[in-house]
Amino acid sequence: MALGPFDLSGGPFLFLYAALFVLAWIASIRVAQALRPEGRRASPIDDTEIAVLAGGLPRYSEVLAAELVAAGHLVVDRKQLLSLAADAPATPAVRTLRALPLPLRWHAVDRALGDLGRAIQVRLIDRGLLLAAGEAWRLRIAQALPFVLLAGFGLIKLGIGEARGRPVGFLVIALIVTVMVAVIRFGGLDTRTRAGQAILAEARRRHERLRRAPATGEVGLGVALFGTVVLVGSGWEDLHRLRSSGSDGGAAGSDGGSGCESGGCGGGGCGGCSS
Repeated sequence: MALGPFDLSGGPFLFLYAALFVLAWIASIRVAQALRPEGRRASPIDDTEIAVLAGGLPRYSEVLAAELVAAGHLVVDRKQLLSLAADAPATPAVRTLRALPLPLRWHAVDRALGDLGRAIQVRLIDRGLLLAAGEAWRLRIAQALPFVLLAGFGLIKLGIGEARGRPVGFLVIALIVTVMVAVIRFGGLDTRTRAGQAILAEARRRHERLRRAPATGEVGLGVALFGTVVLVGSGWEDLHRLRSSGSDGGAAGSDGGSGCESGGCGGGGCGGCSS
């Protein structure tokens, strides 16, 4: 009985599989673009909302910490530990940090300050700038589905090849790559709506100069838009080094993407955002 493309020998089938992989990639991007909700172009948003829109709760934590560091209320020492000044004003962020056990380490600071941004996250969802949980899940599945279908196609050929005693090593490698890409497409979700993407892109264009040298009063907005990388070369660079350290701080965000998980589905940051 003829099995169509499954009767192809190894070389021709792998060529077909490669062509289908390219088509799956194009379909994944196009479907994600088509299904992304339009959202609503709302009134102007403030720095903290921009932070959550650009990089989720991790970026919000960075903004609060950067503002405290720039004001001299939070200090990063040589051991990459944080300490609060005794005269720091009793803002919600300061009160939250004073409740943490000493010494202050970034992972605890990040988690505690990030929790303060959850209300902003919900507000951005309500305003149509971030995806709601259900919308995010649908978009994740849509992005990954072309590669899942391609993997299923390859698995059928794998079973037939093994039954016929044919070498299938290259096909196994191709399947592993396909599954890995499917996982990446599922996890690498930009949780902004079209309106959220447009507002963030516009804000970044308008404040492009903050990438280089934000003044003291602009630190919060600069970090919100571009991550702690804007602190490099300034007197507050220690915070960026802390965020960049592999031992405690994790990777410092330089873009939303990145902070890819910008909030709508309840995630934190993820890199490698997709359309």
